[in-house]
Amino acid sequence: MSEEIEQVSEDLVEKAKADKASKRGVIGRTVLFFKQVVTELKKVTKPTWAELRNYTA
Repeated sequence: MSEEIEQVSEDLVEKAKADKASKRGVIGRTVLFFKQVVTELKKVTKPTWAELRNYTA
């Protein structure tokens, strides 16, 4: 039940962002793109040296 609610709320958020982005100019869309890139890059984790050795060995 809560997964359905989360999915619906995420869809609404994405739709609102898309509507808002369509009303922006070229510069606004570019700024939004880079903000989203930075947000996604903050979620990335770097492997430790031990993990890196295990992955490449």
